[in-house]
Amino acid sequence: MSIFLLTLIAAIVSQILASIWYMPLFGKKWGKATGQTMPTDPEEIKKGRKAIWVSLALNFVGNLLMAFVLFLILAGFGAATIPQALITAGVLFLGFAVPFQMGAVMWKGFSVKQQLQQFGISAGFQLINFAVWALIFVWLM
Repeated sequence: MSIFLLTLIAAIVSQILASIWYMPLFGKKWGKATGQTMPTDPEEIKKGRKAIWVSLALNFVGNLLMAFVLFLILAGFGAATIPQALITAGVLFLGFAVPFQMGAVMWKGFSVKQQLQQFGISAGFQLINFAVWALIFVWLM
């Protein structure tokens, strides 16, 4: 299968996983940790709906880029088995996603508890995301 098609599949799967992770699984905890509340004003709701589509589109592009680079690295390392792909994805997660997630929550003025919750939820998602991408690579490549 083409690496470009594989990347598209991975990005779509990531969007689905994120909608499950950040809504029914951890939505309330995430909202509390980030200080977000549900708007009640109709104008605010309308603005929020427009903004969410921009955020989703940018997130999708980011997922395309991350999955593509992960797949290039997996192919370059010759990760042909599930353990090889998962270990490689795990090392990349530790080296890139964890520091990024730490930096993303450190300087926002939240309490330590909120920072740890934000980090745990976001990093947990990225760990699952990288693992699923590794499995997609092995199964479909």
